[in-house]
Amino acid sequence: METAAFVVSIVSVVIAGLGLIVSIVVNYKSAKLSNEAQALELRKLIVDANNSILELGKSNDRLAKARIAANIEKLLNAYEVICYVQRKKIMGEEFRIMHGNEMKQITDNEVIRKRLDIDSKAYPYIKEALKSCGRASKSA
Repeated sequence: METAAFVVSIVSVVIAGLGLIVSIVVNYKSAKLSNEAQALELRKLIVDANNSILELGKSNDRLAKARIAANIEKLLNAYEVICYVQRKKIMGEEFRIMHGNEMKQITDNEVIRKRLDIDSKAYPYIKEALKSCGRASKSA
């Protein structure tokens, strides 16, 4: 009887251990999918803001200019979130390869560059990324 109870308790411990391992793997995969979904959502925000800026740039009225300014803020906010989320990777080569062109676009656009230079405390993670890509803004 004691042997049977001992075997049952060992089997219970093994099953509990396997359950724990499965739970950890599922949580890891779920977190990874969540991060990928977040990255896709941020990419969508950037594409939408860029498209709106391009479309509105064809117009010359005041309302279009105000909407361009709002979309520039959306664009910079999305970039700031990406740079924040990947802040540990900003100094690495992988970040420069993936986001170097985007950082170049930010610094090549005079309107966006001026927005970054207006407030020295605004968008600290974008400015850190610009530094790592060798394209620091004036206020960085």
